[in-house]
Amino acid sequence: MTHKGGKGLLAGVATKLLRLFVGSKGRDIMKRIGKLPTRDKLDLAKALMRDSRIPFGLRAMPFLLVMYLALPFDLVPDFVPVLGQLDDIVVILVGLGMMSRFAPLDLLERHVAEQERLAKEEKARGKT
Repeated sequence: MTHKGGKGLLAGVATKLLRLFVGSKGRDIMKRIGKLPTRDKLDLAKALMRDSRIPFGLRAMPFLLVMYLALPFDLVPDFVPVLGQLDDIVVILVGLGMMSRFAPLDLLERHVAEQERLAKEEKARGKT
């Protein structure tokens, strides 16, 4: 299998897992989050972590995901072709799926809408 084929396989598995863990409204929100610039995604994660209306376990999820990716310990070592990266993707998708499934969707929607508004304003300022 070529390297490019491995990436396609990972993307396909990631999509299937995301559909498993997230409802249709959650998928819409996830798509909108995916369209945000990276800096706005980080701002969104910080805003969600600070919102006391979201259960603590879910607020800790972004931090735990970053820690999992940063630490050298993995379920499957990264040097194992395809599977080494797949475990990272699975952990991220499970974490994001839990956030979008168990967080109050109206709160998630508000935070995403706010980040979209801020991104649009920043883009408009950069063009003027």
